[in-house]
Amino acid sequence: MCRLICRGLILLLFHLISSELFANDTLYISDKINSLEVNRYFSLLEDSANELDIARIVRHPEQFTFRPNDNPKLNFKYSRSTFWLRLSVVNNSAFPINALLEIANPDIDFISFYEVRNNKVTRVSHTGELIGVSSRLIYNK
Repeated sequence: MCRLICRGLILLLFHLISSELFANDTLYISDKINSLEVNRYFSLLEDSANELDIARIVRHPEQFTFRPNDNPKLNFKYSRSTFWLRLSVVNNSAFPINALLEIANPDIDFISFYEVRNNKVTRVSHTGELIGVSSRLIYNK
């Protein structure tokens, strides 16, 4: 089902320090949380030519216009585009963030998560329906 939609990558930038570039899509955490709906904090960029990569986006963020997500749920319908999602997280609490981001759609073919700090990619994780379960960070279907 999602082969046409999610051929691409989903970008998740956990930018843990405040930045003016990410002001519209920043999630500020000020207390311990058990569960949080983060859809409204995402900003989106559609790459219809499927030519962008994380290095270019991080190196030249001023060249790209991420639009705020105005839907309560993320839904990309059928598309051959690559969709990049951006989320900035700022921890204002006295506790470290130890959280799990759940993508509740098992039909997404490929998802790549990028953690970016100080304009450098510090962590990458690939998952999705077409990625072997044994190679996933969390062993889950």
